[in-house]
Amino acid sequence: VSTQSTWGMNELPAIPEEVFVGQKFPALQALEIATNKLEHLPASLGTCKSLRKINASGNKLKEIPETIFDLPELTTLMVENGQITHLSESVGKLTKLSVLLIQHNLITKLPASLVHCTELTKVTLKDNHVDLADESQKAIHDKLQEICKAKGQAHRFIGV
Repeated sequence: VSTQSTWGMNELPAIPEEVFVGQKFPALQALEIATNKLEHLPASLGTCKSLRKINASGNKLKEIPETIFDLPELTTLMVENGQITHLSESVGKLTKLSVLLIQHNLITKLPASLVHCTELTKVTLKDNHVDLADESQKAIHDKLQEICKAKGQAHRFIGV
């Protein structure tokens, strides 16, 4: 049983929902789908409960399906260089998340629940549209930096 699936750099326009329906990949731990032409990820990806890493950077993603935030083992979420405008409050459920790469998107607001991701060691936020003049956004931003620093990884935090 394969624990990794690599579909990167194939110019895929979509991944059909049926691919992950019915727990076809119960042992899947890493999904590499970077540098395609994906505009969305299938919600059925949430059935892959062993998934630890998703690399969907370099696509045309506009959002992250809510089901992704129900993956209990997810430690790495890479969705850089996309068109994501919103990061759900549900991201705070990813308590094992250690790497969050969301730079070069269109995100305007950091969800307050991000501070519940206390295992973060690497965060990239730059080149989004978050307004740090907003005190609540600045507080979230600074707390994320603190979390990385507490893990001895202050240099791996790249803020807005």
